[in-house]
Amino acid sequence: MRRAFGLLLVAGSLGACGDIPQPFRHEDNVPALARPKMTRGVTVRPPADDESGRTLALAMVQALEEQEIPATLQEGPAFGHVIDGELAERGGDVLVRWHLKTPDGRELATQVQSVPKLVLAKAEPKQMQRMAVGPAVAFANPLADPDARPSQAPARDLRTAVSLVPLKGLPGDGDKTLVEALRRALQRGGLMVKDDADYVIEGKVTVAPGLPGEDTVTVAWIVKRAKSGEELGNIGQSGGVPHGRLAQPWGTLARDIAEGGASGVVQVVLADSKVRPKGP
Repeated sequence: MRRAFGLLLVAGSLGACGDIPQPFRHEDNVPALARPKMTRGVTVRPPADDESGRTLALAMVQALEEQEIPATLQEGPAFGHVIDGELAERGGDVLVRWHLKTPDGRELATQVQSVPKLVLAKAEPKQMQRMAVGPAVAFANPLADPDARPSQAPARDLRTAVSLVPLKGLPGDGDKTLVEALRRALQRGGLMVKDDADYVIEGKVTVAPGLPGEDTVTVAWIVKRAKSGEELGNIGQSGGVPHGRLAQPWGTLARDIAEGGASGVVQVVLADSKVRPKGP
């Protein structure tokens, strides 16, 4: 899956505000927070070399993505953590064992499920997805990303505040998930997010046909002063995703987009807040 979003920051009225972020678009310039954390990512290996084994593994990948754990299906060399599956018959059922291992092969956790043979033989994707939720939730804790935990604010919160305009009309759960991902990314970047704030962040997202089998997603995060409505910056992103991907849970896709955009938003907001007096 191709999820590398190029970035372009256009500064508005910040020309007299000191050091202004320069426009950038090349992938090599994407901030570190926008890059996948390879040691946190998970390679899922099918528990059997057939349709049912692959469907089970794909369901596990999707369930992990819903827990904001980057995951991929791969039978060869792995990156990051590994989830190995195995099947064992027991009467009329099949035991499915999932083993979560560290990159160096140390086992962290095991989840076991009992599945009727008929269910496994049908390999119906929705049933497999429901089965994968429990193990994925259990594995999410040892795979938790410390960067995703909001930092504790001091007793008197002195961070610059921004408010977020809700998104509307995106496929799947994009409206909710992308705004929430941006909220967390901005908080990690040192901003406070609340309804009544000095700055307003408005997102505009468009989806258009791209290369064969892909959709092109274009995102613009517009930074404005809340009182005057003056536009300070426009952080643009674009990238290709497989056709139909946006109708699924956005998961880590939302996080990838939000973290790249948040880095530009933070630069614009902090550059302006340093030179403008605060007050009513």
